[in-house]
Amino acid sequence: MAKIQEWIYQLEEASGPRYMRLALFFLTLIALTLAYNFREFQNFSSPGAMDAAQVGRNLANGEGFTTDFVRPFSMHLIKQHRSDGRSLIEENHPDLANPPMYPLVLAGLMSTVPFDFELETSEEFTSTWRYKPDFAIAWFNQALLFLACGLVFFLGKRLFDDGVAWTAALLFLGSDLLWRFSVSGHSTMLQIVLFLAIVCCLVTLDRAAQANKAVSDPGSQPSPGQNVPQRSGPWFVAMSVIVGFLVGLGGLTCYPFAWLIIPVGGLIAAAMPGSKRWLGVVSLLVCLLVMAPWLARNFGISGTPFGTATFSILKDTTPFPGATLERSLAPDLSQVSIQDIGGKFVRNFSELIRNDIPALGGSLIAGFFFVSLLIPFQNPVLRRLRLFAIGTIVLLAVVQALIRSHRSDLAPVVSSENLLVLALPFLFLFGTALFFILLDQIEFSYTGFRGLLIGLFVIVMCSPLILRFLPPKSHELVYPPYNPYTIQRVSQYMDKDELIMSDMPWAVAWYGNRQGVWLTLNPG
Repeated sequence: MAKIQEWIYQLEEASGPRYMRLALFFLTLIALTLAYNFREFQNFSSPGAMDAAQVGRNLANGEGFTTDFVRPFSMHLIKQHRSDGRSLIEENHPDLANPPMYPLVLAGLMSTVPFDFELETSEEFTSTWRYKPDFAIAWFNQALLFLACGLVFFLGKRLFDDGVAWTAALLFLGSDLLWRFSVSGHSTMLQIVLFLAIVCCLVTLDRAAQANKAVSDPGSQPSPGQNVPQRSGPWFVAMSVIVGFLVGLGGLTCYPFAWLIIPVGGLIAAAMPGSKRWLGVVSLLVCLLVMAPWLARNFGISGTPFGTATFSILKDTTPFPGATLERSLAPDLSQVSIQDIGGKFVRNFSELIRNDIPALGGSLIAGFFFVSLLIPFQNPVLRRLRLFAIGTIVLLAVVQALIRSHRSDLAPVVSSENLLVLALPFLFLFGTALFFILLDQIEFSYTGFRGLLIGLFVIVMCSPLILRFLPPKSHELVYPPYNPYTIQRVSQYMDKDELIMSDMPWAVAWYGNRQGVWLTLNPG
């Protein structure tokens, strides 16, 4: 009887309310996921998503990093570099377009969770209009979304307080843009998780450096609210190695991600005392070491470190508009001049300044973030992190303007070339912090008004996602009509060792499970 009374006490007075709130939160999260997937899930519409998924399936089948989506330009690179005279058609084509990390993760998922790739009848597909492998990958990316939300909460609590942490996490979880990325099939959610892990490590390292400085310099004061133990030199070296390793993994998930080693190294150098600023170089070397084996593999196959991605800066220039470069069997790269690249950069960067950056995040939170840049934070860790955020956004904008191609025309926002989405956590954290700073200036006659305003703030910022649940319901089959059943049936007219030339070889490779060559510009 006493145990029952103790259990009731725990439930009502002690830790019970906390666990009940957590249980309610997770039930709400599950309900939101089910509702979103029921109303908004669509099969893959992006060539990049299908491309990465079919490479992952080849890996899971033991075929290595090979692709069924054959680009004529990839054949050109291999042919130029190869001297043995072997045919490029009679063998599995090595993948030279995708970094290895995301396909490798998908291969692990496919080897762990049963994937049913074959559609037996038309009724099997039209009963739900869902291709089950697409759905499984979407669920996996949504799990990464929830993990990223936890990391945002961790950062909010470390940098600010519980109120900012919970609100920023809710805004992150209520971002319509991130939910759209979660069902797109892109590697974006994995990149965001890696980026947040890097930021968590940088914040931990910076706080420890400040704590050490406060002990060694009696005149300095530790950052407010930070009771951080002293750390030894080897600990700082280990953290720098971990940061470099994570940036390297990010670079193997999306090549442009590796450019973040510049602001990362700068933040480490700024946080550490003069004798330890070389730790930023340690992170750089570790990042290069992590990526080196894959770059060597690409160079051994094609003579280029990043495969076809090496020439991303040439795509969508005047000599190679649209998908011209990737569909060329013998392109003359000398046609592209510095003026062509400069014109591409100015055109794309102007578009980013006018439209993409002001609308970053898909809600009004971007306005709060940009105003928060004017707040004079007393915490030196916050000041350095804000500079890191600014440097990251500028760097990503420059790189995105240089590598932009026709893929961004197909999906201007939810695209694998949208690098600025990596900066969303900064918007939610600093934007929420500004809101709470303004809220603290108001004297409420009734304390409930404060909670009401916070709830209204969350609803307004999450309104794009909330409006998604209003009629009409989205159809599961996207347009252009990538109908998995039709593509699979037509592709099965060919044997596995035969080639199909198509204007959508990415769909032939993923849904049809056949090797498809992109229609070439000319027969040569």
